[in-house]
Amino acid sequence: MRKYHTIAYILFILLFSLKLLASCGNDTDTGFIRGTDGIYRNDSPVAVAIILGRHANAMAIPESAYRIIESYIDQAVYGGHVSLIIADGVPWEVDMTGVGANFFVEDARNETALRRTIGIRTGTINTHVRDLQNTARVMESDLLGAIRLARNELSASHLAHINYKHIVVVHTGLSTQGDLNLLDIDLQGRRADEIVEWYLQGILPNLYGINVTFIGFDDGMAVSAYPQVMTTSDRQLISNLWHTISISSGAVSVRFENASGWNIPNLWTGEHDSPFQFVSTITFSNERIFDIPLSPATNDNDTDIAGFLPPFEVDLRIGEESVPFEPGTAQFLNEERALEFLTPIVEVLDVLFASHPNERLWLVGTTVSLDAPRDTRGFNLSIMRAEAVREAILNFGYDISEENILTVGLGAWAPWHTNEWINGRRDETLSLANRAVWLLSEHDTKFIDMLYYFDNDALLPESQLQLYELLNN
Repeated sequence: MRKYHTIAYILFILLFSLKLLASCGNDTDTGFIRGTDGIYRNDSPVAVAIILGRHANAMAIPESAYRIIESYIDQAVYGGHVSLIIADGVPWEVDMTGVGANFFVEDARNETALRRTIGIRTGTINTHVRDLQNTARVMESDLLGAIRLARNELSASHLAHINYKHIVVVHTGLSTQGDLNLLDIDLQGRRADEIVEWYLQGILPNLYGINVTFIGFDDGMAVSAYPQVMTTSDRQLISNLWHTISISSGAVSVRFENASGWNIPNLWTGEHDSPFQFVSTITFSNERIFDIPLSPATNDNDTDIAGFLPPFEVDLRIGEESVPFEPGTAQFLNEERALEFLTPIVEVLDVLFASHPNERLWLVGTTVSLDAPRDTRGFNLSIMRAEAVREAILNFGYDISEENILTVGLGAWAPWHTNEWINGRRDETLSLANRAVWLLSEHDTKFIDMLYYFDNDALLPESQLQLYELLNN
């Protein structure tokens, strides 16, 4: 019996020794090391510079994006560095000393206490980022300048010992001031590498040793808001542009992280003290309003080639600021202005349907929320305004058939409806987002979302019936 006790004792000592040795090694879960003296230390600190584009013509940063930001802060609070930059006309750095953003989690013997301290510090900084009231101070936005400022911050001498450095960007990518002013660049037919080569030679920031992450939607930049209309191809160009800029500047890596919930616009009220300052809209070529793979038939044997073309995406908001209506009616307030706005759109549609004769587009009318939750007045007004836009398009005289363009009214029950009620009162500026007619292809996410609502009986009864008849015709 004593023999077995001896063997058990030896096994216990061996297991304890192995556990002790393991505790002196790298803790892969926490990322810090416990030394032989029992004190945890961080041998791989992280420095992160966060760039926020808090301005008009952009969607408000959603909760999901803040959670991604928090994951980077969490890596940096133990022996690292956190800085916050606003991509203003002249970018500026937020004073973070009040929340202790630098080198503030001390080494400790107690792992549980250390984890708790890291969590508290991360939460404090992220709360400060979320609650930041200092939005853009002046008009326009200079993202390249903000990246240069972030790089300078990460290259400070007191951060020389940090090997892991990140720049995290939440911005539409539409830079309207500084060395990269897209207002001064003809984007028609341009590639991202051409823009970098022609306009940024010799003035790119030095991003060697730095990882760059853009937080946005669908592997792209942050989402723009009206009146800045961007199609999928426009967003792809801008994403490619900043990817090319980052790589050409020597970045270690470039990532695009997807966040959901981009549905509340930052609004410029037109007043001097507006919380969000105005940013000029970038003009993308009229020929690039839609993502159209134009591949017309080249010989007699290819007459049916349109049926084999890849899908195109159309997502265009025709709002009251562009095509105004008489209040409560489907009559154009200014017909000349409405037709002027629609002209380049119809010209593109003519080319589109020439190569895609069997495709269909949908004009979807939406309205503000009415007092009664299921009030049908919203449906009636939304379908009449969609019909008015359709009639105007057909009256241009181009070779566009009635079967190519269908109309539906959703009233205030669109899946992408903007909440226009603040503290129990309607915000008229927010309401503007919902007074619109949307031109959508059947491959666009808004159209797919509408079908999802339809399949789940989540639309107005009148809309349900109308869609049923159109889809089964």
